[in-house]
Amino acid sequence: MIWFMRTLCAGLLLGFTLLLAAAPLAAQTPAPGTPQAPREIYIALGFGDPVFEPMVWQASASERDDRTTATWVSTTYGALGHAEYLHFTGGYEPENLSAFFDNEWFNVSFKDYDDWQRTTRCSFDGVALYEFQLDMGGQQYVMRYWIQPVTPTRILTMHLVFPVAQADLLDEYSQRFAPLAWKCDR
Repeated sequence: MIWFMRTLCAGLLLGFTLLLAAAPLAAQTPAPGTPQAPREIYIALGFGDPVFEPMVWQASASERDDRTTATWVSTTYGALGHAEYLHFTGGYEPENLSAFFDNEWFNVSFKDYDDWQRTTRCSFDGVALYEFQLDMGGQQYVMRYWIQPVTPTRILTMHLVFPVAQADLLDEYSQRFAPLAWKCDR
């Protein structure tokens, strides 16, 4: 009887373990004939495909409930590119975006910098472009920051940061990202 109980418990334990191991696979496998949308992490990384060369820029990405982010870092240039694909589940009102992306938004976004100043703002067919000067540890940087509605529930923010000495590269990479909205006229 004891042998039977041990065998039964071992069999149940093995069966339960196999069931748990297969559950994630089943949860990630779409039903036959169901089209699968690309994961947003790939969408966020895709915004950088025409901009950043893989040999010069290291890419990383993450997904959260409220946003999907992609970051590109170049130690060669001492530069950074960062995209946030923001989720607005209930949608957003385009006319209220400037109130959403206010100084408090930028204070939080630029919390790692010692100081930041907006130098200009312009817009191109619904795309807002901000230009900034930043300071971190005595090093001066220039930044371009785009805010672009993509869908009724998604907004892309993208910024490029270069040391002041590399400002010409900021122009080059800005043109790659937004050929028609790469710089505010002064």
